[in-house]
Amino acid sequence: MKQTNESTARVVESPPEMEPVPTSYQDEQLALEPDRDGAEWLWLLWERRGFLVRATVWGLILSTIVAFVIPKRYESTTRLMPPDPQSGSGMAMMAAMASRGGLGLGSLAGDLLGMRGSGALFVEILNGRTVEDRLIDRFDLRKVYHDRYWQDARKDLARHTDISEDRKSGVITITVTDRDPHRAAGLAQAYVD
Repeated sequence: MKQTNESTARVVESPPEMEPVPTSYQDEQLALEPDRDGAEWLWLLWERRGFLVRATVWGLILSTIVAFVIPKRYESTTRLMPPDPQSGSGMAMMAAMASRGGLGLGSLAGDLLGMRGSGALFVEILNGRTVEDRLIDRFDLRKVYHDRYWQDARKDLARHTDISEDRKSGVITITVTDRDPHRAAGLAQAYVD
């Protein structure tokens, strides 16, 4: 066996040269953005025109389907003016006189004297279980809302109905939303009846 003393030489490469680091914000933005002008962008859009046309057509088809699938909702609004309480008590007369003064003292006097307007009473009555049950029975809402139990039908009716009172004028607004315009109008009128 013959040994050779050959030295193996390693080739050391020099590190790659690095680009100079930009010093200002504008230089950074220029270094990050590729050099493209308007013609190159137009050429890129032209090359991808098939994808753009397909995406536009599919978006149009999908939005048309969604527009036909979403059910229409009809809203019926009824306003009700509660009767003015004409009570003979001195406290009620003081509250009524303060409210006619126009300084906003009527509601303050009524609140301080423990009196509530008749509007709040009417709102509570309209949101009551007795009224809801009569409406559910009259319009057969358990069948309409596909509810087996009265309690579920009451919840659905409450979700479709908004009853609010304007504290200044005392007007009660009843808004009913439904898929059938005649049923929505009938429900709103039935609340008044």
